[in-house]
Amino acid sequence: MLVAMACGLVVFPPPVRENCRVADFAAGKSQQRLVLRSGEDALAWIHASAAKAMADAKFKIDSRSLEKAVSLLGMAELEELLGNRGYWPGKPGLTEEELQCWQRLLPLRKALLERFAVLDLARGLDQFPSEAGLLLEAAARHDGAAAMATWLAFKEEWGKRTALPSVDHPESTLIAGLDEPEIPLGLNSFGTDEVSARLMKGWTTGDPEAAWSALVTEEGLSYKDWGTLGGLVEGLPADTDWREWATRIGALSWSKPSEEAAWMSWPGPPKVSSALALTRRWVMEDGEAALQWYAERKATWDRIEGYFPANHNPSGLSTGCDPWVPMLIHVYAEWLERQPVEALAYLSEPARAKAEPLAEIVEWTELPADLKMVLTGVIPRGKSRDDTAIYLAKEAIEELRAEGTTPLKRKEDLAALEQIARIEGLSEVALSRIEEMRRGLEE
Repeated sequence: MLVAMACGLVVFPPPVRENCRVADFAAGKSQQRLVLRSGEDALAWIHASAAKAMADAKFKIDSRSLEKAVSLLGMAELEELLGNRGYWPGKPGLTEEELQCWQRLLPLRKALLERFAVLDLARGLDQFPSEAGLLLEAAARHDGAAAMATWLAFKEEWGKRTALPSVDHPESTLIAGLDEPEIPLGLNSFGTDEVSARLMKGWTTGDPEAAWSALVTEEGLSYKDWGTLGGLVEGLPADTDWREWATRIGALSWSKPSEEAAWMSWPGPPKVSSALALTRRWVMEDGEAALQWYAERKATWDRIEGYFPANHNPSGLSTGCDPWVPMLIHVYAEWLERQPVEALAYLSEPARAKAEPLAEIVEWTELPADLKMVLTGVIPRGKSRDDTAIYLAKEAIEELRAEGTTPLKRKEDLAALEQIARIEGLSEVALSRIEEMRRGLEE
């Protein structure tokens, strides 16, 4: 039966058995327990849930029920679902409604791909090359050594493949395996590094000590490879003894990178990216200890290490006169977003407010505007605070002048501009500049 859903996509559901109604499978919040006895049951439940998600913008597929259903699927059912063009967009230029519909089905596609990886990783990498990171992370949770061996055997061939945007990016409107590929994977200089990092993250989730041993003995992948150690740190559990892992990482030996290598290997040389990864996790438990450890590490690095050029030309290299911004700002940004009270308390101490890159955090991160204003007020009075406030005012003005701004959004942006002007300690020159920009809106 052909069913056209509200988002404009078409679904071809399989026939439902007579003794099995769709209502039995479309699990709601009131259900205590989902009963599925076979892959056929699971397939019917998935089709019913997907159809409801496509038709109802408020419906979300229950994650626990989805996990149970997908665990019952074999390769034939997986290929049927992953190949169903009614579920997965295969053309560019989706409408907003179609894009939202696709995004509601993202959890389903991710779950299907993860199951595929567990059943046949090599086949998954071959059929869905742009999903290599997700596939390897899922497979490594079950058997890290086998996943690494499969990746190393496929890695060179993978770099030659072309593929479409990954399911891990919600903005993706094209899915690998359905249409002609468009993006050469080999052109992404960070591609293999990111995939290796995902593999190590999955392996660490399943067996941290085995993952660590593999990297430090350099059997296949090495801790000196970009991304691998950072991925391992990402996979460590929340109750990790971060000081003990800091000791392990601190004892590793590293080679000295060139200036170009430091920039091209975002987020920096391996020793920098691993230190950043550990600090980012540790800071949520003990900010002062984590940042003190990072500072001690940074003190042993060369001038260029731990920084990135704020601007770069299309070739990816610094122009030579760009300002260098501390990579640590991204650690601060996440800390401020997740634990604003603790982070602001740490940064507000006078000595730290003077030493830390607060202006750079405001300018080079995507923190909420209100949090950026509070942070600007922490910057010591003077030119840096003035310049940062003026920068925020310019951002607000750009938002106000943007096409398609709704009356409500305009009201919010005007209120933000007024708040910026009320930041304590701004000079008369800065206030005059902000007022001048505000008056320019009326002309």
